[in-house]
Amino acid sequence: MPKVKWLAICLVLVIALGSLAGCSQAEQGYYSLLKEMNQQKVYGHSGELTLNLNQLPTELTEDPDLKLLVESLQKNTLSYEGQVDLPNKTFDYNFYLTDKNSGKKTKILGLMYQNDAFYIRIKETVEFLKTFKDPELTKELNWALGNAEYLKLSNQDLAQASDLPDQLPQNLFELSSLQQSSAEKFFDGLMTQVYQNYETNLITQDGTKKYTLKLDTAGTVKFLDSIVSYSIDNIDLIGTYLESYVSNLTSAELAALGLNPEEKQDYLDQIKSFVADVKANGADYKKDFAATLESAEFKDAANSLKGTSFTSNLEKKADDSIQSNLTAVLKFADPERDEAFGLTMESKNNVKAIQSVSVQAPKKNVLTLQNLIKRTTKTMHIYLKNGVYTFSTGGTTTANKMSCKVIDGSTYLPMRQIAETFGEEVGWDQRQNKAFIIRYGEEVPVTGKIFNGRTFVKIREFEKVDYRISWEKKTNKATIIKPSDFQL
Repeated sequence: MPKVKWLAICLVLVIALGSLAGCSQAEQGYYSLLKEMNQQKVYGHSGELTLNLNQLPTELTEDPDLKLLVESLQKNTLSYEGQVDLPNKTFDYNFYLTDKNSGKKTKILGLMYQNDAFYIRIKETVEFLKTFKDPELTKELNWALGNAEYLKLSNQDLAQASDLPDQLPQNLFELSSLQQSSAEKFFDGLMTQVYQNYETNLITQDGTKKYTLKLDTAGTVKFLDSIVSYSIDNIDLIGTYLESYVSNLTSAELAALGLNPEEKQDYLDQIKSFVADVKANGADYKKDFAATLESAEFKDAANSLKGTSFTSNLEKKADDSIQSNLTAVLKFADPERDEAFGLTMESKNNVKAIQSVSVQAPKKNVLTLQNLIKRTTKTMHIYLKNGVYTFSTGGTTTANKMSCKVIDGSTYLPMRQIAETFGEEVGWDQRQNKAFIIRYGEEVPVTGKIFNGRTFVKIREFEKVDYRISWEKKTNKATIIKPSDFQL
């Protein structure tokens, strides 16, 4: 299995590099058109995505939620249309599901950006989710969203959630642009300074402005052999380029690429060490890599992905729009588990320059992230056998561990740890020698036992502050639910 996963990862990397490196006329034309498409500033954007799951692993057919998702993917095509104005930092997108059989088109989401905030039109999303007829989901949606039609996420909200480094723009719109420009600068240098004499032989040209990139498992193996050999033979070029590229990166660009600006010199030293190692052992590395490609284990891995392919068409149309079509076929057979997986993904993407974009941010029925979190039910699942618990709120889930005490057949849990996790304030009444939880400004005393200066209580004590409690005997799992203030 590790070899199979490794080959699959290589396939993805090869697709990315094969799309960008090469010096033939077709390869340079493909890359130039791809750059033109990605560097549009004010443009209309539309496309669709279709997934066909041909063979499914057992996990996808046994789990009810996954099965429901798979059925929806099989039944519908996802499409989108939007307008983008990068200089003015604004866009407006709508997303739809179209039934493959009836052709019925249903809007499921709207997304716009203006005035440093994202506005998610959730009205249609909620209506779509309610069609799954899940009573608990419907109840939660009604509680959390009420009559809101839009959810507002400011850049500050997203920056705090993402915990962005100080060197990065806290505006995610600007961050995305910085990441794109840094990546483009990197691949431009590869094209002109490292792989200017290398041809991938993966891209063909049809006419003046239409290009096709094709790759399959066998082609991946052949391409790997040639690209590794070329890279080892030209390791000095790679080293010189990488040192120059990293040296000229700003702190913000380093952070945008996931690198630590404070370790810049370490990266440069690692590049030098890497180049020196390849120069000294390049011939051996070539032999080892060739032997790996010829090994029975690698060939078995390649055979398990037989039929996997990737085709990308890129064309500039007569109206100056740029259209890209992608077809990816993934076939995987695992003889050890006697299972197979087959997936075909087709996407169409069209970009065309336009004069202007008009976006009007909503002012009514807008729910902020802070209010959504207040409205959202908080849930804790505690596995009493080992004390591991999960805590879910506002769409996020964290995991941790607590100490559980068993006394006279009853389980006691740490009161303060649980209460503070739910955002409650706790205190100690010296006169009554009891702990209490402050709820709506009032002290609610709880009964428990003291261990090493900590109060442990039976889980039912939390019902005193209107929490809902349940216990699952089979898994020995306790569940504590704190309803939102809107539900009480």
